[in-house]
Amino acid sequence: MNRYGWAIACALAVLVAASAVRGALGPLIGPPSLDDRVMAIAAQVRCPVCSGESAAQSDTEPSVHIRAEIAGDLAQGWPEGRILQQIASEYGTWILYRPPYHGVFAVAWLFPALGVAAALALLVAYLRRREVRPAPTAAPAEGGDAGPPPDEELRRRLRRFM
Repeated sequence: MNRYGWAIACALAVLVAASAVRGALGPLIGPPSLDDRVMAIAAQVRCPVCSGESAAQSDTEPSVHIRAEIAGDLAQGWPEGRILQQIASEYGTWILYRPPYHGVFAVAWLFPALGVAAALALLVAYLRRREVRPAPTAAPAEGGDAGPPPDEELRRRLRRFM
């Protein structure tokens, strides 16, 4: 087995071991608490009045209100996606750190991929235009001497610049 095979085998062994440990400790740890779930969802929402803080980080009145709404919705059994939709409908989609993947926002999510694809297309087009073409060979002079070979001529020119 080559060294890449060993690396892949070791990585798979670590993943299997981590999965087994998580599975064994899951009943002991238990499901996340309501507060943990509230903070996880609030971390995906911007604070309406703060700059650069999530609703989970901020202690302003609007953030506390958002967390209370999230807790109430979770207590009623609402899924995370529905809670985030409700918050976005109340405050606007700007409040979500990850905007939805439809409409105008889908284009925003596609811009990086489209940029990479365009850059690759331009690179391929540029490289195809720069195909290596054989250098034209000079006809031998009247005396039958064609001059130094092209490699020697190139070396002579390079020495002159060094």
